[in-house]
Amino acid sequence: MLCQCRTSVSSRAKNIIEEIQNIVYREDTTNRASSEPDEILNLSDSQKWTVHADSTMLFRYSAITFNGHKIHYDLPFSQKSEGTKVC
Repeated sequence: MLCQCRTSVSSRAKNIIEEIQNIVYREDTTNRASSEPDEILNLSDSQKWTVHADSTMLFRYSAITFNGHKIHYDLPFSQKSEGTKVC
């Protein structure tokens, strides 16, 4: 499910901060044999690539996207809670 949230902070009728977040809510993958959607499983090898993410890369991704959610900087947490695979 995709959700867009808009937050505005104003003072004395002057807009100070405006933030727009695009949030993706995924289904629970804890009981699935694979955490990859069928669309990914059916790709040919030439359409796939591997990213070797370490804690530094996840932290940088979190900083760039202004997303402080723990799955973006804590690989063991991400593996346990989201089913993220290590390549």
